[in-house]
Amino acid sequence: MRLIAPQFVKPFVKSNKNDANDAEAICEAAGRPSMRFVSAKSVEQQDIQSLHRVRSRLVSCRTQLVNQLRGLLMEYGIVLPQHVGQVRRGVPEILEDESNKMTLLGRRLLASLYNELVDLDSIEQAKKENETKPAHVSISDPDARFMRQGDGAIAPSYNVQFTTDTAQGLVVGVAVSQASNDAKELPLAMDRSQEQYGSYPAQVVADGDFTNHESVIAMHQRGIEFFGSFGERRLRRPKAKGGGVYRAELFTHDPQTDQMICPENKRLRFQYFDHQPGRTIRVYIARKEECHVCPSRQACCGQSELKQTGRKITVSEDQVPIRRFDERMSTAHAKRIYRQRARVAEFPHAWIKSKCGLRQFRCRTTSKVACEALFAALTYNL
Repeated sequence: MRLIAPQFVKPFVKSNKNDANDAEAICEAAGRPSMRFVSAKSVEQQDIQSLHRVRSRLVSCRTQLVNQLRGLLMEYGIVLPQHVGQVRRGVPEILEDESNKMTLLGRRLLASLYNELVDLDSIEQAKKENETKPAHVSISDPDARFMRQGDGAIAPSYNVQFTTDTAQGLVVGVAVSQASNDAKELPLAMDRSQEQYGSYPAQVVADGDFTNHESVIAMHQRGIEFFGSFGERRLRRPKAKGGGVYRAELFTHDPQTDQMICPENKRLRFQYFDHQPGRTIRVYIARKEECHVCPSRQACCGQSELKQTGRKITVSEDQVPIRRFDERMSTAHAKRIYRQRARVAEFPHAWIKSKCGLRQFRCRTTSKVACEALFAALTYNL
């Protein structure tokens, strides 16, 4: 059995649409030697498509429910903003407010609609937990995934990974991935190299798309000297919550009590560790009673209402592999090695795109695309 996309059959429909004309058009389209057929979806791909359809219905039901809640409240002279978050926060306050004009029957009806909204939110949250990152399915190529292109457009694509040798400049490894970015590709490429050649390389150079805490730790565990660049991502600092101007740098640390001291001489006590890949974050929180009466509350906490806790400060400490990586990349020797990436990594990609015209694959499915990429790499090596 072979499948044809409907848009490829429509040009062969000769007159009005009916079963006989449709069957004739399908037979004529299937007989064309250049016809492009569609692979049947796997069970996993069918699950993903069903998941998107169910989620679309839930979002539509939630929108209708929120609009109905706002419309009923307007009949009582109560106006809520349009955002669903405003409705979530506003309805419980309205139900608890005895000064409004709502009757007991109206409150029961409003509570019933609000409980329905909470149920929809719980279903949506459960779906998000089961779906870490939804994959998009292409109609013409089920193995392709929608990815952002260089011009900003989004189209069905594959992520092609080339591993090149610094000494000879040859492509020594080719792989095709469905990942939309390169964040997790470097350890996989090194494992493929070890499986193919029997050992890991002594050194590896990769650009900023591959450089992250997970990759640095993975290279350290494999005994590979890694040269990369975090770029400006390590220099960015999050803004203070609520837009306050008292940044974390203005707080001092008391090592004897393990507390942070704010500019108003209030103490933030250590609460817990937040372990993240490559770093350990210590979290310090002030008492909300002290922050409420503090004369510098606006400058410190901005517009935050401080309902649960006071001001929070986080202190990050990089793990040993990250510190060693930073120390290595601060040397002139490492910077000189890193500059080789243009010749070693970027040039093969540019040559293959320019000379082989490999800007769009002519095949479908991952295995065929991998063969096409392999032939392009062999052409480059020759």
